[in-house]
Amino acid sequence: MTGTYILLQKRIVKDYSPLFSSLSVSTNSFSGILVSKKAIEAIESSILESESELRKFRQNNFPEIEKYELPR
Repeated sequence: MTGTYILLQKRIVKDYSPLFSSLSVSTNSFSGILVSKKAIEAIESSILESESELRKFRQNNFPEIEKYELPR
């Protein structure tokens, strides 16, 4: 499980590093607000993608655990 977490962490760093450099745009300007909105959308879509990848990984590798796990 830790290996998967590290892989997801590395992917998040790779996905977000260009975003964070673009976030230095002033947020009280109109273009800054647009950049922030795009950054939030990109982060949310990446989180959803990561969650779905993690779910697939768990279903493929831990079918027994999944059976007995309590719903969250």
